[in-house]
Amino acid sequence: HLPGLCEETVTALVVPDPNGVYVDGTFGRGGHTRAILKALSPKGRLHAFDMDPEAIKVGKKLMEEDARFTVHHAPFSSMIKVLKSVGVEAGSVA
Repeated sequence: HLPGLCEETVTALVVPDPNGVYVDGTFGRGGHTRAILKALSPKGRLHAFDMDPEAIKVGKKLMEEDARFTVHHAPFSSMIKVLKSVGVEAGSVA
């Protein structure tokens, strides 16, 4: 599986601000997440959401490999509440 529009997404959203905080609303197996992490600076952060227990296993392994990344076992519809609980205020897409 190749993540759709992955390069375009990273170029448009992450490259302009590699120090930002980003959210992958549907982690899946982490295709977009890995690409975003490659583009982030050491200060950048990435949170991902998924409900699939297998996806969460993959995400937890990636968390062990990269401290800039956090996976949340929660629906993306709860992202504002979940992010707020870890000190991340909701922003907007530039």
